[in-house]
Amino acid sequence: SLEFAPKILVNGIAPGPIDTDMLDLKNMSPEWRKKEEMIPLERIGKPKEVASLAVYLSSEQSNFITGQIYGINGGSVMP
Repeated sequence: SLEFAPKILVNGIAPGPIDTDMLDLKNMSPEWRKKEEMIPLERIGKPKEVASLAVYLSSEQSNFITGQIYGINGGSVMP
């Protein structure tokens, strides 16, 4: 983002467990499924929630945000 500022904003989205074919909860082992369900928000994320963040970062409302990585993971990874 330093290289492209101020003309281009650079941010990233780092999704955690999201309900997609890639996660495949139906075929996941019980041990992994339990781990995925121990998210503080007590659920798996939805693709629409990741898309909403992407739309926000693409909007004028985020024009003072650059150089950030957004972990959208229901609190499963917190500093």
